[in-house]
Amino acid sequence: MEITTEYSSWYIIGCAVLAGLYTFFLYWKNKKNADVSKTIVRFLSALRFVTVFILAFLLLNPMIQKWITKTDSPVIVIAQDVSASILNNKDSLYYQTDYLNELENLNQKISENFEVVFMPFGGEVLSDSTSLSFSEKRTSFSKVFDEIEARYAGDNIGAVILASDGLFNNGANPKYYNFRDSYPIYTLGLGDSSIKSDIGIANLRSNEIVYLGNDFPVEVNINAQKLIGEKAELTISRNGKILHTRTLEINTDNAFFTKQFLLTANDEGTQRYKIKVTTFENELNTINNSREVLIDVIDNRDKVLLLCSAPHPDVAAIRAVLEAKENVELNVAFISELDNVLSSYNLIIAHGFGDQNNMPIWQKVWDTKVPLWAIVNSTTSWAGLNRFKPSFSLSGNSNKTNAMTPGINPNFSFFRLSGATLEFLEDCPPLTCSHGEISGVNDGDVFLYQTLGSVVSDYPLQQFTTRENQKTGWLMGEGIWQWRMFDYLELQNHERFDEWLSKTVQYLSVKEDKSRFRIAVKKRFTEGEQINLRAELYNKSYELISTQEVRLKLINEKEEEFNFVFNPMGEVYELNLGQLPAGVYSYSAKTSLAGEGFTKNGKFVVKQLNVEWQKVSADFTVLKNLSKRTSGAFFLTSQFNELENLFSEKKNFPSISYTSETKKSILHEKWIFFLILLLLTIEWGVRKYKGRY
Repeated sequence: MEITTEYSSWYIIGCAVLAGLYTFFLYWKNKKNADVSKTIVRFLSALRFVTVFILAFLLLNPMIQKWITKTDSPVIVIAQDVSASILNNKDSLYYQTDYLNELENLNQKISENFEVVFMPFGGEVLSDSTSLSFSEKRTSFSKVFDEIEARYAGDNIGAVILASDGLFNNGANPKYYNFRDSYPIYTLGLGDSSIKSDIGIANLRSNEIVYLGNDFPVEVNINAQKLIGEKAELTISRNGKILHTRTLEINTDNAFFTKQFLLTANDEGTQRYKIKVTTFENELNTINNSREVLIDVIDNRDKVLLLCSAPHPDVAAIRAVLEAKENVELNVAFISELDNVLSSYNLIIAHGFGDQNNMPIWQKVWDTKVPLWAIVNSTTSWAGLNRFKPSFSLSGNSNKTNAMTPGINPNFSFFRLSGATLEFLEDCPPLTCSHGEISGVNDGDVFLYQTLGSVVSDYPLQQFTTRENQKTGWLMGEGIWQWRMFDYLELQNHERFDEWLSKTVQYLSVKEDKSRFRIAVKKRFTEGEQINLRAELYNKSYELISTQEVRLKLINEKEEEFNFVFNPMGEVYELNLGQLPAGVYSYSAKTSLAGEGFTKNGKFVVKQLNVEWQKVSADFTVLKNLSKRTSGAFFLTSQFNELENLFSEKKNFPSISYTSETKKSILHEKWIFFLILLLLTIEWGVRKYKGRY
């Protein structure tokens, strides 16, 4: 321990001089002390000197500096893999009984010398109280290491005992894990690493969503081990009916096949397809011989009508983009071919909208409640457009034209485009626009302004308005076919032009959800995933209400019904259904407000997760490499005693001692107060006894 101050040591000498002078004049120069013995004067002088010196020294804010030594005992982490693959061997009974007893004995033996943390894990690290049921659907080593380093960062991690079969299917590869702390990992190999006869579906690839009437592929990867000379049949079926069959001739001990099926989406809704490969008698694991794939077949493609009065290269450019999109059902028609069922479309793109020769038909298009993208060209009559009473007005001679390039409005927020597309639009060739004035334009509605040279005008080139609560887009010029050609000349593709046109069509065609009762839930979940739903209830002023009861009825594929009640969470409602078995579920949510009832129906899918059964042989190589990399060692379950002996000696995992420095102001020490009080009390008592007071 040391005492230091913020000031030079010369100030300490000054404190001594001050105390000496004060004592000298108080006792040695004071004639009243002439009749007091020199011994008493010396004693009182010493007391007063020490007291004054301490008080003066305290004005220098002295600090007490200490060095504290702490010993950090090692923490031993036992990480136990509780995934389902542990039981995927002939010794599954052993791992459910005797192995658990041996593991508990190991835990107790190590606990005699060290602090032990038991950490069961699967796809995530589980709580210590989790039972060892070996039922987890995934295995992740990286999550274990992340948890250890987050929980014990800076602590003395003596070692990690990792008990697993070495099969991981989630998270980072342990071979490349970047350990921030250094500690040995002792691995305990579980299961059987010998190669067994097995054929199984290793992987499936398919679209999750398919549009009704479209063809879609399903790709299947099959792995066969130690079945050389055998033949297997691979089938895909739906509702018990086999749709396709493939024959697999196994010519090597480790054969791999990739087969593709082309299916047609004939029925709407969630369709279940079963893929199955032949099961052989000598297979230990048959779970991986079949898999299911769930496809959502939907028929909600946006129906778009591209309407024009005459052939035009702009129409061809728009058609090329929209026909390539699976979610768009495009119908191209001339005005003379126009049918009467306009309300069946999600969007009408009207090229040459408002030309004088077809005003009755354009009026019919305008009066419908279908969203509209009006493209103005040289045949458009501005006087005719004014009769539609849009949110802006036009004046001038529409027969005269200007070549206007696009200028980006930075305040536009209806949709976003990539930086590359925005740069492309600013460099695009000019469009042919009618000469005149456009007034009554709201800046926030404009995406592109008309630009002449370097001067950006107040007139819109592309803007968005509303009519009878329906979105309306306006393009005040023609010649966008040149934009598409310009895009190809620069980059040999049409990606930037396609993005601009697609985002425009998407914004106009998307239906806004104006219902007062809404349910938000994912369409697809994975087995073992928490299933959460969110509900919103609005009053007639579209203010969120969370005071009503919201009930949900859940129905599984067996037609079993389960009832739940949402929990109010702030202004919304939330419901956690927990983990559900694989299958297709339908739900019906109901509530009421001010005597008005609301109902929302829907479906979601829980996909089966069987990655733990894809491999039948343990992979001890992963465990051995992990131990070698961290200076640990690999053990088998038959070597439990050796593992126990390793941890029976404390010297193998020593404690870590470290010294830390602390500083504290001496003013915070209580003893200094009592010392000064004691000195003054003794001095006062002696002086009182000698009659000096």
